[in-house]
Amino acid sequence: MSYDTQATTHRGVRPVAAAVAIGAICALVANTLPAFLAVLAHERGLTEIQSGFCAMADLGGIAAGVILCALVPALVRRLDWRGTVRVGLLLLVLGNLLSIEVTAYVPYLVTRLLAGVGAGFGMAIGYAILAEGDGARSVAWFNIGQLGSGWFAIPYFTLLANRHGVGILFGLLAAFAAAVWPLAAWLPRMSARDSAAPASQEPHKDKVSLPGWVAIASVFVFFIGTGAVFGFLSFMGAAWGVAPLAVENDVSKILLVGMCTAAVVAVIGSRFGHVSPTSLPTR
Repeated sequence: MSYDTQATTHRGVRPVAAAVAIGAICALVANTLPAFLAVLAHERGLTEIQSGFCAMADLGGIAAGVILCALVPALVRRLDWRGTVRVGLLLLVLGNLLSIEVTAYVPYLVTRLLAGVGAGFGMAIGYAILAEGDGARSVAWFNIGQLGSGWFAIPYFTLLANRHGVGILFGLLAAFAAAVWPLAAWLPRMSARDSAAPASQEPHKDKVSLPGWVAIASVFVFFIGTGAVFGFLSFMGAAWGVAPLAVENDVSKILLVGMCTAAVVAVIGSRFGHVSPTSLPTR
């Protein structure tokens, strides 16, 4: 199969739809749990600092999973893209199921880190697949999907958490991860560039370039920074006298604005290139 044909296959509707759906589920925990950390801390007997570290474990695990895929490409090639995503979803299911019953601080921290690493695997491969075609537009669709899923889920998660406790949210996250497992079959097994290379061609080296290291550092700083802020939103709201429901609504609004911004960036980027939308926040 020629490079052009294989690349077109990777840009088809099904791979992009599968990557967006899987990525949205992998990001769902990071976009929803901050709204429930105060309730979670009360149920599990965690202090504010412990609860914040658990939230950072989720996001730090995502960063670790993404960075591992970047630093150990030989492992990703051995598993192939489908296999890596399936391993990630398995870890995501396992971590969330264990989080239902685990209440002690350190074991709970480990389960959240495990779930985060699994989510990071899914997100790393999802971004790689989206970048194979119209990267800017595809990633914008991914952002719409993952931010939109969080905005949609928070009100229903609030209702369920109030009735059945926070544990049911982990069960739902595990169920969602299991539900998108079959979509991994729609993903390409490898990059179009790898599949197009002649068999006699010398394998490319796994050395990370300087721009690659900058990108890896950016991923790490982004997720840790997000965890540091989102991890304490509910406690900040309580300290300022804001009702828990209002905090949850505000988190939903943040996700809604992000979803709308992603749609705007998709339109601007498609028409005027990548520089215009990325430079808007600095003006």
